Amino acid sequence: MSSTLALATGMVLPQLVGAKAASERASVAWINPCIFLPHKPIEPITITWTMGSSDNDCLYQPPVDTSEMSITERGLTCKYLDIVSTSEGGDCRRRSSKWGLSYNTTSPGSEDISGSAVSAWSNGPKKSEISVTGSTSSPGTSICEGEYLCENRRMEWKRSRHGQVWIIFRPFAARPRYTNPPQTEPNILDDDL
Repeated sequence: MSSTLALATGMVLPQLVGAKAASERASVAWINPCIFLPHKPIEPITITWTMGSSDNDCLYQPPVDTSEMSITERGLTCKYLDIVSTSEGGDCRRRSSKWGLSYNTTSPGSEDISGSAVSAWSNGPKKSEISVTGSTSSPGTSICEGEYLCENRRMEWKRSRHGQVWIIFRPFAARPRYTNPPQTEPNILDDDL
């Protein structure tokens, strides 16, 4: 369900009321995860999104932690999940919040794809920020300000507003060739050899 449709039908109104109160002291964002497929799937792919992980820290998320979407075409397929906000209580004021999101296929006979991302959230006096890193996210994961492909690994928004965050997963992104930087060949003219 798109965020526009959810607003029009009033399905997220109770969450918005709580999110408005939370936004005065915390970062609040509408989460829209997406999958990019470079080809049309042979059979429709059912994706199950799981919000939250053991890495969650200083963050509020909705009580329903899974949601499904179907992919039938190549390109970008997105789904509005819910509102997530940081916690400002206790020692959370002094550190970044962390939130996990993962997906996997649940339809028999479809392509087997899965991935995950752990995002770091931080609050500044005027801006909120979310970021993902390669070490905690599937290859090719990015954070965009809309439903399109981008290469951003971080995003900012005004704290006085709710962020609109699209987390883009590319299950067929190339994996890095090296886990460590490649070693250089010794210089044969080096006198120390």
